[in-house]
Amino acid sequence: MTHSSAGSRLMTRVAEFTENSIAAGRAYADEDRVSDIMLEPATGLLSGKVTGSEVYRATAKLVREHDGVIACRVGICNCPVRQNCKHVVALIAAAENDPSFTDFFVPEEAPREPTFLETLLAKAKDSKAAPLQRRAPMLLPLIRGKLPCRRSCRRPPPPQPGHPGTGSAI
Repeated sequence: MTHSSAGSRLMTRVAEFTENSIAAGRAYADEDRVSDIMLEPATGLLSGKVTGSEVYRATAKLVREHDGVIACRVGICNCPVRQNCKHVVALIAAAENDPSFTDFFVPEEAPREPTFLETLLAKAKDSKAAPLQRRAPMLLPLIRGKLPCRRSCRRPPPPQPGHPGTGSAI
């Protein structure tokens, strides 16, 4: 499920979290229960402390998906739940609202241009498909069974009743 940071929403995709964890985590972030937030942009590791009934250490593995949006692949915490809990959501929500991490969480605006290699591969794929597309109309009757194939794959005609070797007596 995708949430955006307007109101009680997150910008980060947190698909593996329950709605209750998301709501409670947002509330913890709004109550300033998150501290010592650290982000390693190169690895996408986000960590910090979240005060619940105790002070818990939460870590989230964040990745930028193909559409430019950040997603949490897994969240780990030393609370009894251990994984994808409200403390991890609180950490993500607090980091999204922290001005020092804004550039990391903002979705990429435009898709990137394909690399030279990607362009070459796409052209090669198109050129291989073109000859097949020209032959396809000729192959359709064969596929539909309206044209015989080579002799090696022809089936013998079904036996006629009354012919020798068919096992039927007249």
